[in-house]
Amino acid sequence: MGSRTYVSPAYVSMVYMSLGNMDATYDWLEKAYDDEAEWLLWLPVDPMFDGQRDDPRYKELVRKVGVYKGAGGRAMTSVMRGAKGAWPGSCIWRRIGLCTMRGS
Repeated sequence: MGSRTYVSPAYVSMVYMSLGNMDATYDWLEKAYDDEAEWLLWLPVDPMFDGQRDDPRYKELVRKVGVYKGAGGRAMTSVMRGAKGAWPGSCIWRRIGLCTMRGS
């Protein structure tokens, strides 16, 4: 014992989703957002969320992350479109090479 492994809050949210506990799912998705979990970029295209697309919590999270389902079903980001106000700090975008905003 004594050894610990980091588990992204995004993955914890998936466990709660599979159990049908949507309140806990969205609580953990908010933690994933705060943690800037890269997995959140897949929200618009992940079929696991097909049943959640109309949930206001889902819509708000997608808006905050700055992704949407673009042409051809591809996940696009507000940063890729050059929009201002994408993910605060834009740290996630730098890590995956999508940051196009100056000063971020």
